[in-house]
Amino acid sequence: MAKQLNSEQRYVIYLDLQSKLTKKSIAQKIGVHPSTITREVRRNANRDNQYVFCVAQEKCQKRKHNPYLITARMTFCGGVITKGLHIKGKDDVIVYFADAYSSWQKGCVENTNKLIRRYIPKHTNFNLVSPQKIMNIQKKLNNSP
Repeated sequence: MAKQLNSEQRYVIYLDLQSKLTKKSIAQKIGVHPSTITREVRRNANRDNQYVFCVAQEKCQKRKHNPYLITARMTFCGGVITKGLHIKGKDDVIVYFADAYSSWQKGCVENTNKLIRRYIPKHTNFNLVSPQKIMNIQKKLNNSP
C-alpha cells in the first residue's frame, strides 16, 4: 500500500512551490512520484489555487481518525457521470473507474479480452455460445502460464 506524505514533506512542497520549483523537481527532492505532488496540490489548494500545507495536514489527520471513512468522487467523462470510491476500514479498498476509450487504464481487462478473442470472435452473440464452451475457455485461460 502507498505511504502517505508526512507533515515535513508537505511543508517542503509548500516552500518549493513558493520558490517556483517544478512539481517534478519537488517530487525528486522528497522521493515520491510527480503524480503524488500533482494530486496533493490539487486536493489541497485554496480558492486562489495555492497549496496550503497546514490544511492538507489537517485533512490527513481527520482521515486517520475515522477508520471507516468512505469518500466518493464524482467525475464527468464520456457524457456519463461515474463514481470513484475509496473505502477505508480494516482493509483499505480503492475502486477506480477507467475513462471511456482509455484502454491503457485497464491493461489486465484488455489483455484478458484479447485472450478470449482467440476462442470467440469479436461481435459474437454470447447467447449463442454454450456455457460448456465458456467453461472450457475459462479453464484454458486460468491454467495457462
